[in-house]
Amino acid sequence: MKKKIIVVYSIAAVLALVAIVAGVSVNAMEKTVQPGKIPQGYSVNGIAIGGKTPKEAAALADALAKKVGKTELIVNVGDAGTESVSFAELGVNASADAFIDKASKVGTEGNLIERYMEIKDAEEKPEDYKFNLQFDATLVDKFVKDVYKKYKTDAVNATLTRQNGQFIIGHGQTGRKIYYKKSLDTVNQVLSSFELPEGAESWDDPVCSFDLVTVKPKYDEESLAMVTDVLGTYTTNYGSSTTGRATNVENGCRLVNGILLMPGEQVSVNDRMYPYTIENGYAEGGAYVNGKIVADVGGGICQVSTTLYNAVLYAELEVVERFNHSMTVDYVPLSRDAAIAGDWKDFVFRNNTEYPVYVEGIAGGGNITFNVYGHETRDTVHRKLEFESKVLKTIPPEKDNVTIDKTKPAGFMQVTQGAYTGYESQLIKKVLIDGKVTEESVVNSSKYKAVGRYVIKGPDEKNASGSAIDVEKKGDKEKKASDSKKESEKRSDDDGKEKKKSTREKDEE
Repeated sequence: MKKKIIVVYSIAAVLALVAIVAGVSVNAMEKTVQPGKIPQGYSVNGIAIGGKTPKEAAALADALAKKVGKTELIVNVGDAGTESVSFAELGVNASADAFIDKASKVGTEGNLIERYMEIKDAEEKPEDYKFNLQFDATLVDKFVKDVYKKYKTDAVNATLTRQNGQFIIGHGQTGRKIYYKKSLDTVNQVLSSFELPEGAESWDDPVCSFDLVTVKPKYDEESLAMVTDVLGTYTTNYGSSTTGRATNVENGCRLVNGILLMPGEQVSVNDRMYPYTIENGYAEGGAYVNGKIVADVGGGICQVSTTLYNAVLYAELEVVERFNHSMTVDYVPLSRDAAIAGDWKDFVFRNNTEYPVYVEGIAGGGNITFNVYGHETRDTVHRKLEFESKVLKTIPPEKDNVTIDKTKPAGFMQVTQGAYTGYESQLIKKVLIDGKVTEESVVNSSKYKAVGRYVIKGPDEKNASGSAIDVEKKGDKEKKASDSKKESEKRSDDDGKEKKKSTREKDEE
């Protein structure tokens, strides 16, 4: 018992001695060490919380955090309006709970001297907590996108149509938009650089601006007004066509009519006329398939692409794609045709001028005409164009393709399809200045295959027995193979539409 008393007195004596050496009384130390209160030297955003209970400090910090959450980012969108969003809506979660918990534990452990010394250290090394303003990138992105969508208006193109021999220009309208990426960068920069004023309980909202730019329409009235001249024109005749073929020529012309190309733009004529279906206005006409003419929906539309091809040549637009037919056609000279066949034979041309180009198609009375309009910059007084179809090689028709029909009498013969002479040819472009040729160039080289006649004959005395049957069977096999191929080429695509790929050339002699 005496030992315990001696230990207590010894500790007290030591404390008193330390206090005397430090120049601090035990009573003063006890006043400094205030249980349940945060030591001096701690603050939140410059506002002192020393001497306050953790609960009082938390209330002060929470009030400040709420003001942070209510802080708004103000965005001026050009001169069209102002948008705002609170920091809380951008994902900021301002809290000083962890800091206050740490501060409240300072000077709470150890003996009086240890607690006193820890508290004094804190006073000598003040610590201020700054709210960690972390913004949610997803919410920031959403805000910018919402502003983008709200202020974005699409430009409306001016229109160009031709009525009664005159061009009619319909009014267009400018649009507007903000640059999304640039606006997002602006917001992120403003938010990352924002700091709360130290010691303040109120502050100004951060402000930034989004540039609102004008979007011009692709076709404006001023540029369309420059379409003033015929650059090229060409006409072909389809007066001898069947009703179905004539329907296809006129329908294809309708679909191609009105093409409008700005400088540098190109167009696929096949895409303009596709799909070749009854629903799209087509009928059955003749098409080339493996050297034969067969009935096919859309047959005859190659005359549309061919007529336009020649108008484009006179307009001197750039021909991107052009293919000749497998066999000759009778409505244009050699090498002046442009075949359409599935997705592998197309006519594509580009506007290589500095002004818009407009295509007018007119079909009726057995004639189809295409006029290519633009703004003429060529010398039309002294300079003229001529195109010459040059034959390089003539290929005689092959022997007749004979089918024996045993139901016909001996000596019977019927030609179901005439022979085709084959050719290798070139189209030569000539530039004439004051009537003299100054330039010559090869526009294209074409090759047309030779095909013999298709003939049905009755059996003669020599083949009236077995040989006639063999020939007939061969014809049946060819027909089945051809039917199978045609059927395979009419498979539907994922959209349930007929595929464009086909070996058919939509034309006939």
